[in-house]
Amino acid sequence: MALVDANHLLASAERQGFSLCAFELPDPSLADAVLSGAEAAKSPVILEVNDAMALEGILPIVEASARCSTVPVAIWCHTDSVDQAVRAINLGCNGIYCESEQVAAVARGCGVAVAKPGENIAIIRHINSLARAATERCLKTSGKADYMGLMNSVQEAVRDEAARCLHEAGSNGRAPTVLSECPIWSTVEHCIIYYIDVDEEESPVAEALMSEGRRALAKIPGVREVITGRAVTSDAQYRYCWIIKFVHPAVIDSFRDHPDHVKFADAHFRPIASDRISIDFERIE
Repeated sequence: MALVDANHLLASAERQGFSLCAFELPDPSLADAVLSGAEAAKSPVILEVNDAMALEGILPIVEASARCSTVPVAIWCHTDSVDQAVRAINLGCNGIYCESEQVAAVARGCGVAVAKPGENIAIIRHINSLARAATERCLKTSGKADYMGLMNSVQEAVRDEAARCLHEAGSNGRAPTVLSECPIWSTVEHCIIYYIDVDEEESPVAEALMSEGRRALAKIPGVREVITGRAVTSDAQYRYCWIIKFVHPAVIDSFRDHPDHVKFADAHFRPIASDRISIDFERIE
């Protein structure tokens, strides 16, 4: 599980005096090829997407690959839209390239790393190199291989291009030290168990409360998922629960003070859920 905190990754690169390579992915299927090149080079790496991509389909694939990697990985998105930044962060990005101060503030409130043009940050962005390597290999092998042979050849070309760039950046061989310095990027679960103060617990009140909570809270920066539930046994002391997954511990504070959370809690939740217990959990693996 080597998706690491991007802030610590940047600090580690600066401390050791090498540059990080960020590869924009023209296709999510190439994430594994980039990571294969990084593993061959024993190098940390950044996988990059942009807000013009279909992030809901791309980021789950990219994140799954990153978490299975044996080298340190971060996932960055390039955007100056607050809505798109929130979307990217909630879907798994832990680094943002932007010019907007508003976007930067939202990202930092979620513990997400921020890079701006002109800043002296040790990142070399490779925007077209993977697409170019894949295209060149396709042109060479077209007509000489079946579909699977062509796809395997493209994966090899992208792997080799990633490894070449990482060697040029001087990050090869740095992975073990970086891994020892960087914490894993892991979620926090905000859990609430509660009893609602209505005469009939199975009334539409409980269902309406949970439905409104899922709608209102899922849009808040740093919220990955909102789960609502009811106890299996009808005689449970606390009949209902929330599990809200945050991308990072920093979201505990930014979520608590976010206007959408304050509005929902004050107008809908607290008036009828006076008997409740709340706690934040870190995952231990």
